[in-house]
Amino acid sequence: MSRRPYIRPVSTTRWWLSEGRYFRYMMRELSSLFIGAVAILLIFGLYRLSQGPVAFDAFVAALLGQGGTAFVVVTLFFLPITLIPGSR
Repeated sequence: MSRRPYIRPVSTTRWWLSEGRYFRYMMRELSSLFIGAVAILLIFGLYRLSQGPVAFDAFVAALLGQGGTAFVVVTLFFLPITLIPGSR
């Protein structure tokens, strides 16, 4: 009889794809990064607003660009995952 216990092989990079609840957990964790980024973005927007209307208009113009629009779309995709209690 072997004295070493059996250790089941587990993929180190794709373990969360094997089961639905693991996938939902990882999506919820990933969504927190985007929600945190939105909070930082809003704080930066308040800072730009305190600098005056010209600085705030430049901030809004940057948000209306392609990068800002893509960020908002991805964040809106993750928002229900964070807010809906049944997704836990």
